Amino acid sequence: MSYIPLTPYRSALFTIALVVGLGAGTAFSQPSVAPWAAAPIEDATVIRDGRSGDRIAMGAMLERVQDADIVFVGESHTDETTHRLQLHIFEELLRRRGGKVVLAMEMFTRDDQPSLDDYLAGRIDEQQFAGAAALWHNYHEAYRPLVERAKQAGAPIVGSNFPKSLLRQFASQGAAAAETLSDDQRRLVPAEFHPNPPDYWRRVDNATRGHAAMGMTANPEDRLFSVQSLWDNAMGDACVQALRSHPDHLVLHINGGFHSAYWEGAVHQAAVREPDAKVTTVAIAPAPSPTTAVHHGLPLADYIAYVEVRASNAEEGVRSVRLSAELEYALHRPDREDQSESAPLLIWLPDEGLSAKEVLPFCRNRYGDQAMIAVVQPPYKSVDADRALGGRWFWPDSFSEDVAAAAGGVEEIWAYLNRHFSVDAERVCVVGEGAGGTVAAVLASRSDTMQLDAIAVRPRHASRLKDLPLVLPQLYAEGSLPRRSLTVVADQQSKNWWQGEISQYRDAEVDASIVALQPDHMLRGGDLDKQIATSLGLDPRESPTHPRARVLAVTTDSPREFLWARIQADWLNEQAGERVTVTPAPAVAPGADLLPTVITPAAASVEGVLPPCPGPFGGTTVLLLPDDADEGDRAAWLALEENDPLTAQSRFHRVRIATLGGAHALEGVLAKLREQNRKNILIVPAVFYTNGDLLRRAADAAKPFEDDMTLQWLPGLGGRAGILKAM
Repeated sequence: MSYIPLTPYRSALFTIALVVGLGAGTAFSQPSVAPWAAAPIEDATVIRDGRSGDRIAMGAMLERVQDADIVFVGESHTDETTHRLQLHIFEELLRRRGGKVVLAMEMFTRDDQPSLDDYLAGRIDEQQFAGAAALWHNYHEAYRPLVERAKQAGAPIVGSNFPKSLLRQFASQGAAAAETLSDDQRRLVPAEFHPNPPDYWRRVDNATRGHAAMGMTANPEDRLFSVQSLWDNAMGDACVQALRSHPDHLVLHINGGFHSAYWEGAVHQAAVREPDAKVTTVAIAPAPSPTTAVHHGLPLADYIAYVEVRASNAEEGVRSVRLSAELEYALHRPDREDQSESAPLLIWLPDEGLSAKEVLPFCRNRYGDQAMIAVVQPPYKSVDADRALGGRWFWPDSFSEDVAAAAGGVEEIWAYLNRHFSVDAERVCVVGEGAGGTVAAVLASRSDTMQLDAIAVRPRHASRLKDLPLVLPQLYAEGSLPRRSLTVVADQQSKNWWQGEISQYRDAEVDASIVALQPDHMLRGGDLDKQIATSLGLDPRESPTHPRARVLAVTTDSPREFLWARIQADWLNEQAGERVTVTPAPAVAPGADLLPTVITPAAASVEGVLPPCPGPFGGTTVLLLPDDADEGDRAAWLALEENDPLTAQSRFHRVRIATLGGAHALEGVLAKLREQNRKNILIVPAVFYTNGDLLRRAADAAKPFEDDMTLQWLPGLGGRAGILKAM
C-alpha cells in the first residue's frame, strides 16, 4: 500500500487515471498485500551498532547474531512493531541455524512449562493451553505468533520467569523458603541465587522512585530475594539450562528491555552461571522516527533496533494507534542589525489554560530587546471556566507519557532554533508556570542534550514526578552530560515535599534549589525577573522607584487574569512611570492603594484596544456589558458602537454592544447578525476579567446559535496593553 496520503490534488489525479485507464480497456494489477498490512519490517526498522552507533543492515546484524549461544532481545511489551521484529528475528535464526533454536520467554513462568510442552507436542489444544497457562493479557497479538511459529518448526519453548506460585513465598522468606519446597517445587527454581551489581539497583531505584524502591536497602545482598532479583535469576538460569539441555542450539530469550539493558539483570545472571557462553543483546526501541533516533550515553546493548511506533496492543484494557501531533510555539527574534550575532534563548512554558500567542507579548516586553523567545503552546487544547481557548500540558491518567512527550518536544524546538538561528547555546533559560513548571522540572531532570537553567514556578501535580526516572550520570561518560540547573519557586505547602525531590536531582548532577513564592513573584525587577535576566546574560532591571505604590488585585486563581494583570502592571510601570504590583486579592494589605479595573468606553475607544474577531474574513466583536452598567454607561457604549473603532481600522470587522436582557439582549444581537449572514462572532464581556456568572449566563443565552454560527469567547479586555491607562 502507499504510505503517502492522498491530498485533494493526488486524489483528483488518481480519479482521472482510473477513468482513463478503464476507458482505454487497461487492467490495473492488484496490490500484492492487503490494504491494512503494515510496512515490511525491514522498512519499519533501523538497526545501529550499540557501541559505535553506526547504522547496519538487518541481514548484517542477523549474520553476527546467529553465531551466539544466547541472544537476549529486550522489548516494550505492548508495541506492535516490536513484536513483528521479534518474530522476524526468530524466523531468520531458525532458517540460519537449521531449526536449532530454543525460544525462551519471560512471558511464561517455569510452572507453565508442562502446559507449554503439552501444547507444542499436540497433547492439548489451544483452548486447553489457554486455560492451563497464565497467558498475558496481550498474548493473542504479541506472543501467540512466536509460539505458533515454534510449534510449526518443532522448536522447544522455555518458560523462563520465576514460578508465580512461589514468588511471594521467596520474596517474603528469602533463602528459608527453599527449605520448605517439595522435590517438584525445587525443580522450578534456580539451584543458586546470585546478587545483581550495585549499578543495576541504582537503575531499579531510579525507575521506581515513586515507590521508594519497594522499601529495599541499597545492599545487593539484602535484595537477593526481592521480586526483581528473583525474576532476573530465574531468566538467566533458564537460558543457561536451556543451552546445556540443547547442545548446538541458540537460545533466543524474549524479555522486557530493563532485564537486559546495559548487559545487566538477566544477562548478568546468565554470565555468572556460564561465563564462557557467547551472549549477544538486542534492545528494541520504539521511536516516532527510527531513521533519526539516537541513543545518548553509555552503550545500551550490542545492537539497538529502532522500530516505527505504529500501534500498541492492550495495556490496562486500552489499545491505541499512533497519530502524528505537533507542538506549536510562538517565536520572537530580537531586532538586531547583525542577525548572525548569537542571542540568548528564553523558552516559556505557560500555565494551563493559556495560549502561546497571548503570553508572547508579556515575554517580549520583558526580555525581547536582546533575547530570542519561544513561548510553547500546551499541546492539548481546552476550554476552561472563562471559555477562552487555551491548552493543557497533561492529563491525570497519562501524566508520565504527556510530560515526557512535552519535554521531548521542547528539546526539538531548542534543536530547531539552534539549527536555523544564531542561538547562544550556553545561555538558555526555560521558565514554566503551574503545569508548565512541571514540564520545566522534567526537562531539567531528564534532558541529556540541553544545557539550560530551568525555573519552575508553582509546579502543579508535582508529586507525580516521582513516577519518572531521572537521568543517571552513571550511564554516561564522565563529563558528557550538559550543565543543568533547576530553581523551584514553591509555596510553603509544597516546599517540604520539594526538599526531598531536590536532593535526588542533586544526586543526578542537577544544580537544584528551592525558593519561596512571593505574592507578586513576577514583579518587574523582582528576584525572579532578575534571575531570568541573569540566566540569559542580560543586565537585571531594578524595581520601579515611583513614590506611589499601587496594587492591582487579582480576584480569581485564573492564570489568565494573572497574566493580564502583569501586562497592565508592566505597561503602567514602563509607560506611565507608576509602581504597580500584582497581588492576589486575599493578600492585599488593608489600606492599599488599589488600582481600579473598571473598563470605560473611553479606554476601549483607543486604537488597538478592542480585539478584532479572529478569522480569515473578519467578523464581529460583541461587547457584553456587565449587569451593573447604568443608563449613562450603556449610552456611552452604544456611542462607541456608532463610531465603530474596529470598522475604522478594517471594513471586515465591526463591534456590537449587547446586554443580558433588555433592548440589546445578546440573543437579539446574535439573531440580527445571523440574519445579516455575519456568523463569525467574538463575545467579550466589557470588564477586566471574568470567569463567573456573567459568562455562564451569556453562554446559556448564546447556546441556540452554536450550531450555525462560529462563537468565540474572550473573558474580558484586560489582556489589551494600556487598557487601564485612563483609570
